[in-house]
Amino acid sequence: MAKRRTAKGSVKASAQRQVSAEEGTYRCEFHFQEVFNGERVVLSKGGEVVADRAMKTRMQIGLADVVEVDVKPGDEIRAILMGAGQEARLVMGPHDPYVSVRMENGQLIMQRAEGMPRYA
Repeated sequence: MAKRRTAKGSVKASAQRQVSAEEGTYRCEFHFQEVFNGERVVLSKGGEVVADRAMKTRMQIGLADVVEVDVKPGDEIRAILMGAGQEARLVMGPHDPYVSVRMENGQLIMQRAEGMPRYA
């Protein structure tokens, strides 16, 4: 189940982001960044919707929302920009704690982040 974290200043690391040795699952933060203007975005894992919300980027910090999802290696994550026909997919690796989702040159982009994204 996805958990919502609000965008107030910087986003702090979650203490719950530990890998479960038994299940191989871990918590991943999906950072919806630039440039969302209130569009509805659906995030799904293995065909199951885990988040469905309108995203609006706070231009002061470059962040619209952060969605936390429990994932395991091999899970396919899809982000769909409803009404625009845009979709991005990512297959989760052994440990990808941060993923950025953004619009770039009219395309929806989802990619692994090197580290926790920083905001103003």
